[in-house]
Amino acid sequence: MPLACSWNQLTDAMTQDVNGPLLFFRHQGVLSFIFHLEGFTMKQQNFFSAFLLIILLTFFIGCAATTKKESTGEYVDDSVITLKVKAAILDNPSLKVSEINIETFKGVVQLSGFVHSTADINKAIEIARGVKGVTSVKNEMRLTKVYK
Repeated sequence: MPLACSWNQLTDAMTQDVNGPLLFFRHQGVLSFIFHLEGFTMKQQNFFSAFLLIILLTFFIGCAATTKKESTGEYVDDSVITLKVKAAILDNPSLKVSEINIETFKGVVQLSGFVHSTADINKAIEIARGVKGVTSVKNEMRLTKVYK
């Protein structure tokens, strides 16, 4: 049993006389919604169209990224970049990934934490810059004093 209807059946259903903005029809178990605005005044049609436009704009603006907030896709991309940087630092035996905190926002990687030498700071920055997708690296790492 097919779940779709033909174009002729669809247009026939749309031309039926109905009282309301939505025409519900059931064909082979499929419930469909078709907008049917005949019989309404121009003012009512414009109001209904404006209402739908406001709903759509609200939806799209709510999902958009801002300068301080990421979209869902950007968040996922940044998570992948963070994991790649952590894996690259973990592969380096001189650096300890537990000492370096890595955060990514819109491709900008921020490294923070306490390390034992300037060479470790430079190496971590070099590794982060080498990861695909990183646009820049911010260094917030600090040297820690080693007590003997």
